[in-house]
Amino acid sequence: MRAQFLAKGLGRVPGLHVPHRVETNIVIFDVGGTGLTAAAFAARLKHRGVLINAAGATQLRLLTHYDAGRSACELALAVIEDVAQTASV
Repeated sequence: MRAQFLAKGLGRVPGLHVPHRVETNIVIFDVGGTGLTAAAFAARLKHRGVLINAAGATQLRLLTHYDAGRSACELALAVIEDVAQTASV
């Protein structure tokens, strides 16, 4: 499942935390460890072509779509990781 792939990848990124087990195509993750709010993190992702909605002050809600294949998920994960690593810049 692509959502589980993303959740595992997000869980390895410093500053990010996946608080719930993923059982559907929805992944909720927390960006509080990056120093950014969810809205600020989502804005940086949008600027890079990854659309994710805030689901709280520091949580984001990521949905996988049936049209998004493994390569799209890998790209999204790479962008999220880069944003997390450069959050303090």
